[in-house]
Amino acid sequence: MDNNIKELIDILRGKINEPHEWNGLDLILTNFDDNAFGRLRILLPALQTAENGDQDEMFFTLNRNFGTSNLVFYDQAHFQTEDSYTRYKDCWDDVNIILLMPGGEMVIKEINEAASEKNLPIYNYIYYRKILDFLVSKPEFSSLHLETDLQFVILSAEKGPYYIGYTLVENRVATEKSFVPEYEDLVKNFQKMEFAKFFIDIVIEGTHSAVIKERFWKLVTNLSGLISLANRDLQIYLQKFAFEKIKSKFKEEKVKYFESLEKNIESLNKQVLAFPLTFAASVFAGFQVKDSGWILYIIFTSYALYTIVAWKILGLIRYNIKTTEQDVDGESERIKTTYQVVFSEFKGDFDKIKRKIQLVKQLHRWLHWILGGLLVLFFAFTVAYNKQLNEAAIVVKKVRQ
Repeated sequence: MDNNIKELIDILRGKINEPHEWNGLDLILTNFDDNAFGRLRILLPALQTAENGDQDEMFFTLNRNFGTSNLVFYDQAHFQTEDSYTRYKDCWDDVNIILLMPGGEMVIKEINEAASEKNLPIYNYIYYRKILDFLVSKPEFSSLHLETDLQFVILSAEKGPYYIGYTLVENRVATEKSFVPEYEDLVKNFQKMEFAKFFIDIVIEGTHSAVIKERFWKLVTNLSGLISLANRDLQIYLQKFAFEKIKSKFKEEKVKYFESLEKNIESLNKQVLAFPLTFAASVFAGFQVKDSGWILYIIFTSYALYTIVAWKILGLIRYNIKTTEQDVDGESERIKTTYQVVFSEFKGDFDKIKRKIQLVKQLHRWLHWILGGLLVLFFAFTVAYNKQLNEAAIVVKKVRQ
């Protein structure tokens, strides 16, 4: 945070301890001494803010930025209004946020500053809203969002629709522990297949005792425990019911992967057989050339064109191998993430498939370099044999003379 905004905040904080007014838009401060007023006349233009008032009474509009990256709010209520939230919702990590409290206290979150005890009232409200936005955005969790009623609806197979109310102004966030790790844990767990189904039931069980408008607050303040219980139920389900289903599906996928690898191996085998035959035929044709060296270069050009086409075919095979490898890695990561409890049962199969992919990739590299080596060898043969033909032609010409 630069010195201009620091000095401005120090002046404002000092004056807030004296009688002042706040009308929801302007902070109105009075009776500045000569030194403070003189500094303000320098600081405000430096922070791209117009001077509004005089030494006896000045208006500070807090609904717009001071400079490009400084947001100042009067208190928690002002900080949490929807208009204020819109200002920092998408850029909060890239700006300085300053909360001036009526008693002269101050809460500051600087640019890229991590969550800590001193900035927790700011961080916790931001993550309170992030948790709300995340859950409402997940169709597997929230079935309906009633924005005007400040409620969203979740559906349980057993209990039907369940209403969860929330408030957008929530001063209690300032005294709670950090919501950051709970939010990150929530996002991570929603990547697991069927987690949301169990989370819905646990949320209903954990918040039904609260009145509707308090249910989201109870969810947020007990989020870690709710996630843990939902995970417990998910693991029990996977161990008891899902294993055979996953095993059957993976068996089908495994057959598909091996079939794809076999096709790629078959294509490489065809190239293995074609390389020596083509090379031998080209060399044999070269030896049949008696007096015309240019024909030898035509044969080399033909072999070079064949090599280019063969490289293109190898490129297509490489693409197929890469696609299969990506599918295997994706399936492995999906099972590891979503069905972690049963992943160990399939790890050996994945290792075998990945090992075979590595062997096929190794064979592909060898063929690629061998094909290039054969082209270089045939070029050397063409140059040397053509030189030999030229020398022989010179000797014959001298004999005839």
